Amino acid sequence: MTPSAVIAGSGKEAPVVAGSVTAGEADAPRLTATGLSKNYGAFRLTDVGIDVHAGRVLGFFGPNGSGKTTTLAILAGLVRPDAGSIHRVAGPSGAGRQPMSVLLDSFGHNPFLTGREHLRTVARRFGHPASRVDEVLEEAGIASAARRRIGKYSLGMRRRLSIAEVLLVDAEVVLLDEPTNGLDPDGIVWLRRVIRRMVAEGRAVLLSSHMLNEAEGLIDDAVFLLEGRVEWAGPYQDVVTAVAERYVGLRSTTNVFELAEHLAARGVDVLQAGPDELAVRVEQVPQARKAVAELGHGASIVDLGRPNLDLVYHLIRSHGLRNQEVS
Repeated sequence: MTPSAVIAGSGKEAPVVAGSVTAGEADAPRLTATGLSKNYGAFRLTDVGIDVHAGRVLGFFGPNGSGKTTTLAILAGLVRPDAGSIHRVAGPSGAGRQPMSVLLDSFGHNPFLTGREHLRTVARRFGHPASRVDEVLEEAGIASAARRRIGKYSLGMRRRLSIAEVLLVDAEVVLLDEPTNGLDPDGIVWLRRVIRRMVAEGRAVLLSSHMLNEAEGLIDDAVFLLEGRVEWAGPYQDVVTAVAERYVGLRSTTNVFELAEHLAARGVDVLQAGPDELAVRVEQVPQARKAVAELGHGASIVDLGRPNLDLVYHLIRSHGLRNQEVS
């Protein structure tokens, strides 16, 4: 199915008991999920907690099958969890925003409607004038295709339509599932501007993406999910600092791939950190130097600098860097 924006506007769809909705402080969590669990037999989501703060972007990461889609479906009110609670907190009085809008990658539009007809349906539901539909069509760059049936849209155009729907709803909390799918480079640049504007307006944004290089410059906080459990959660800068303190770069004149295999065979935990550089735990540096010497090469140890999100993700997934290592 094609991607679409699924709207959780009234709160009636919430599958868990919601907390009271009161005016929150400027930087308080607008959405808090606690202890979310769901058992599908072959897969189990266990005790997942998430805080999405106003004026911040929460990156939500994990490999396929880790539970991201299940968690987002629970937050959107499409799946009822076996346990857990969701607490939504309203923004400053007078903002007049809907509680939440959600773009889920696995839900489609009606292919027989035009783009304008689809958005007008959404506008009527939320009490927005028809003129607002034209505004978001223009902003999304698909005004020229407004009278075309959605079934004739390209993947990128359908994605832009989904984002236009999110903009139209005008929500306090915005959940974005793989929002860059189908977007060309210009579309990705536009989406970044949209997300940054949402943050500047004090909205709380959750961004789930496999495009780590696109997410890195946007996120303030992060949750890393692995096999249905939260492996790490908190301010993104904290995990970046933890990686920089616990890992160093190792360079050698030998082929980096052969070196990685050689080190791994001798019990050294390694991960590629660059075209000619491996990341090695600080405490394993002597062991790594010895292994490199066995190949008849020297090794130089360098500072990793600021680890990128791709390296952070793989260290958490493969090497078990968890919250307790950061505290």
